[in-house]
Amino acid sequence: MEHEREGWSALLLAGGRSLRMGRDKALLPWRGQPLWEHQLSTLEALGPRELLVSRGGQAPLEGMRFGLVEDRWPDAGPVGGIAGGLAAMRGRRLMVLAVDLPLVSATFLRTLLKGDAGAVGIDERGRFEPLAAVYPHAALEVAEERVGRGRCSLQELVGVLVERGLMHARVLSAADRGLLRNVNSPADHASASEGLWEEAGHDDAF
Repeated sequence: MEHEREGWSALLLAGGRSLRMGRDKALLPWRGQPLWEHQLSTLEALGPRELLVSRGGQAPLEGMRFGLVEDRWPDAGPVGGIAGGLAAMRGRRLMVLAVDLPLVSATFLRTLLKGDAGAVGIDERGRFEPLAAVYPHAALEVAEERVGRGRCSLQELVGVLVERGLMHARVLSAADRGLLRNVNSPADHASASEGLWEEAGHDDAF
């Protein structure tokens, strides 16, 4: 029951078809380990009550320190993964992190955990960063309803949650935006791995 939920849970979104990358993003090498291990360690450093991983239709990852979220909506993209995490979690809020945001720091994510509501970054164009955000358990009903109607836009879902007061939109600074660069292609992976993204701007659409 809702009143029995305590603390917050963490979900790593590590599925997806990775069409532009041409291979499973979660298994990309990153600073001496698979990218999913790096991202999971970032979440683990925050001290969640539980770690969850959504793999979509990809092969399971090896490890015992996390729970695997069932893919209940295989064609719903990240919205389906988030809804699955919200349904499976034991906490009151869910910290969501995509596997392809390797520069995100625990320090940045910790700012999203302040307060009791959900939180999401928003840029100067009015676009949300929904793949490094905190969702309240109450978002589950909204997400399931939208998935049921085939409305799987993550931007639209977060917009509804913000409008209803279930999530707080936090304006992203230039430094924040630098942390939220996503690795979509082999060229992105090479540049990020070589540290070039820290040296120059890289404008990716969310």
